[in-house]
Amino acid sequence: MSKKEYIIVGDYKQHKECLIYVCGSVYERAERVLETTKVLPEYKDYTNIRIKEVEAHNAWWNDNCD
Repeated sequence: MSKKEYIIVGDYKQHKECLIYVCGSVYERAERVLETTKVLPEYKDYTNIRIKEVEAHNAWWNDNCD
């Protein structure tokens, strides 16, 4: 079984699936972040805000930038 990471994404105007927040590997945390994100005024123009599951080996945000 491979490890998972969770992110919050949303659609913004013509851009689909924009990364909003990296939540880590705990789904319950992603659920809490999702609920908060939906009510923040800075994301009022986003639609379809949701949790996306990503395979940990594809989580480019964890890569070192050395």
